[in-house]
Amino acid sequence: YKPLTDQLVCFQGRSIDDREPRYRTEGQRSIYVPWVDLKPRRLYIVEGPFDVFSFTRVDPNVVAMLGIQPSEHQINELLELGLECDTKELVVWFDTGATEEAYALQAKLQPHIRTHVLIHSGSNKDPGSMSQTEIQAVLTEFDGSER
Repeated sequence: YKPLTDQLVCFQGRSIDDREPRYRTEGQRSIYVPWVDLKPRRLYIVEGPFDVFSFTRVDPNVVAMLGIQPSEHQINELLELGLECDTKELVVWFDTGATEEAYALQAKLQPHIRTHVLIHSGSNKDPGSMSQTEIQAVLTEFDGSER
């Protein structure tokens, strides 16, 4: 995990007309960490940068995988970030259609750091299309649930 660099490592673009593939990522996919001063007890993991942009209105402790199929490189980056930030818990919140992938990521991270999967069944929205109030409600519900 190297939060600051002066080199382009990766970029991601989105189709403007929803043709497949909707997203295209080029370069070595690293996790997307928008802030370098993270010190979270709980770190949220979402799919993409648009999810991060929406999520940070509620909680800045969020990173994106830039997809739902993380590479070993990305998993190692997450673990390094967790150690560096002394994170006690990871929470994976992928889109509703990527529940299987969220649990697969949890299985890879769980041996190293306590990891949960947040399943939001209230709507088909992902964090990137939710309002600040909706995201806060989901997080409040998650905090009140038994895990």
